[in-house]
Amino acid sequence: MQTARNNWKYWIPLAVAVVIVAVIAYFLLSRVSFGSKLPNEGPAPAFSMYDLEGNEVSLENTAGKARLVYFYFAHCPDVCSPTNYMLYEVQEGLKKAGVFGDGALIMSITFDPERDTTEHLLEYSASMQADLEGWYFLRHDDVDMVREVSRQYGVEVIPSGEGDFIHANIYTLIDGNGNIRKTYSPNVPLLFSPETRDDFIAEIIEDMVSLAK
Repeated sequence: MQTARNNWKYWIPLAVAVVIVAVIAYFLLSRVSFGSKLPNEGPAPAFSMYDLEGNEVSLENTAGKARLVYFYFAHCPDVCSPTNYMLYEVQEGLKKAGVFGDGALIMSITFDPERDTTEHLLEYSASMQADLEGWYFLRHDDVDMVREVSRQYGVEVIPSGEGDFIHANIYTLIDGNGNIRKTYSPNVPLLFSPETRDDFIAEIIEDMVSLAK
């Protein structure tokens, strides 16, 4: 009988441990798509904006494609333009991989539409060497709505005087099903570790290509 009691003392904690491991494994697997190293962080906030030709662009009508979303303003005096220019390098990498436009899109969304008019963004996008077939510069006249959407993406916009804004500087990767798969911080290669720039851009291209296939 003593042996049986000892066995129960051994097996009960082991069974509990197995259950805990199974629960953790289920939770992790439910957030990760098979065949991909990218976690599934849940549905991306919906939005509907307009491109520079006046066409409506939303997550719904671009479903099936990998999308990289960036909130910015074109009159930004510091990080926005170099961050957008890194997207030019992403654009070129996606072209080489054969997925630009058809399987992967870049979306730069201004949260300062009063100054970032369609005419101004046409000039701005040209300065970035953007191919508008797959890199959309989006805007909407409803400032409050745009900034609420940006907030939902983790980009709080705080006016700081003289037309400038304090804001987070991030890219958000969304898969074809409308789920957030990754968030990137361009400030690291831009401001702190410029030697990591090439690897940073290569990582984004690799991730987008993996979702575009």
